[in-house]
Amino acid sequence: PIVVCHFGDEISERNKQFFHKHIEDLSFLDLSQVLFPSYHLPVFDGYAAPRSREDGYMVKILAIRAAPFKEMVFMDVDSFAIQSPRLLFDEPGYLEHGSMFWPDIWRGRTELWNFFNIEDQSPWYERGDLGVWRDKVNQFQSDAGWDIEKLKSVKVPARQAEAGQFLLNREKHWDVLEWLLFINMHHNITYNVPGTLGDKDTFRVAFALAGKKDDFVQVDKGPLGAFVDHWKHGDNEVRTAAIYDCF
Repeated sequence: PIVVCHFGDEISERNKQFFHKHIEDLSFLDLSQVLFPSYHLPVFDGYAAPRSREDGYMVKILAIRAAPFKEMVFMDVDSFAIQSPRLLFDEPGYLEHGSMFWPDIWRGRTELWNFFNIEDQSPWYERGDLGVWRDKVNQFQSDAGWDIEKLKSVKVPARQAEAGQFLLNREKHWDVLEWLLFINMHHNITYNVPGTLGDKDTFRVAFALAGKKDDFVQVDKGPLGAFVDHWKHGDNEVRTAAIYDCF
């Protein structure tokens, strides 16, 4: 079954009819009509609709919290699956830990770990400084390309999450969902912490705050991996992406 989450009148009745005509077992969920626990901050603090990009990030968390599923695949509207997402539920990492995330290209450090006093669990602090890592990597580049074997030996910072798509066992990780809602409803504070861009890295932090750091599973390959043959392109952006995917 598929649920399309929206806030208020984001989707017209005409478009809803189109979806129903072409997709079986689909329903719509208006998040502006969902009652969230009163111990959390009010949703949008009484406003009728999202007012900013930051509020838009929050809608994702509201959708996850209100989803009528025990287990779910979340997909942003700009995510496109090239095979059935149903297959992902059988992945060993997901079956063991109840989550599966994909990495972003960035390895930037977020200070949310310090902010919540869990810096000793931060993957960025464990795996080295970003600037030093770049210097180490550059020495393995030449006109002939990259020395992949030497690159694999470099200790690098962890990659941030690309949270446009992920799997989550909501029943197993209800406590993580509570932390997610708490962090993102306080977005006027948490989104202003250095290195934080919306909700993307609040997932890893929420797992840590729930005492489940090891249940945050992030695969090695980024979500764009199927579309790009990194080694056949000469532009710097794609070649850089190839380096990120080595780890």
